[in-house]
Amino acid sequence: MLEVSDVIAVNSIKGRYHGSSVFVDVTIAVEPDLTLQEAHAICDRVETHMHSKGVSSVYVHPEPYHPEEESHEVHHS
Repeated sequence: MLEVSDVIAVNSIKGRYHGSSVFVDVTIAVEPDLTLQEAHAICDRVETHMHSKGVSSVYVHPEPYHPEEESHEVHHS
């Protein structure tokens, strides 16, 4: 997910199998000043990226990025 442009960090990720299908729930950090439309577009790109990796279903939740929470996140380099 960090390969997707405008994803600053992955705050949490949960995955599970159901038969041969993979389901992923992820919370990403994005710039806090984005519009809802811009944040939604980033989520769509994350979903497309994860589908290309074989994930059957992806739920993406965007949150505003807060630098003071950095030590608890996986960061985009």
